[in-house]
Amino acid sequence: MRVRIFAGGTPAAVAEQINDWFEKEAGSAHIAKTETVVGPAVDRYGPYPCVVITIWYEPESDCKPAARGLDALADPHAPTPLFAVRS
Repeated sequence: MRVRIFAGGTPAAVAEQINDWFEKEAGSAHIAKTETVVGPAVDRYGPYPCVVITIWYEPESDCKPAARGLDALADPHAPTPLFAVRS
């Protein structure tokens, strides 16, 4: 899992960053989760509005079973099997 954070003073600025990232870097990434925070930020000139969008993703190469071996085919949410041991 990888994380990418985008920030800017306007929603349009952040959208431009994200679109550029999708076009040039992310490709066919699997987006697992996003989070948006809007609030004030402060720099040497004083407070200003800030939009921050965080994206958790898996790159396309990490999503292919061949890239990770047979472990990628297993269901990560499946319960762990229990084994009885006789002595």
